Amino acid sequence: MKQNILVIDDEVDIAELVAEHLEAHYSVITATSMKDACEKISKNKFDLIVTDLHLPDCRGESSVSLLRQTQFAEPILLVTGEDEYDPCVIKALADGAQGLIKKPFNLDSVEASIFQTLQVKRAG
Repeated sequence: MKQNILVIDDEVDIAELVAEHLEAHYSVITATSMKDACEKISKNKFDLIVTDLHLPDCRGESSVSLLRQTQFAEPILLVTGEDEYDPCVIKALADGAQGLIKKPFNLDSVEASIFQTLQVKRAG
């Protein structure tokens, strides 16, 4: 059975591109806003979330805490063009994000980050 991944990005083309690449190994649902993501989390069980740090309806520093408020306890990977020293990134990592995927990214590195994060989750 495939693991379920939620990809959140307000750029629909990016979300769909990532989803298409991952669908060979995972069941993928996309969301284009934090509101949309929270609705999908309430209706589905996800093993991992990949989210753009900055969404139109959510300030970057509050993204992980909002996802955690939905009782989502699984790994969250952030996608951002910011470096790891950016205050929003630091706050999101402190709030429980498991990793950072830097933009611009290549799809194979996104898949590798997901695989590694899920391996750590299974081992933990």
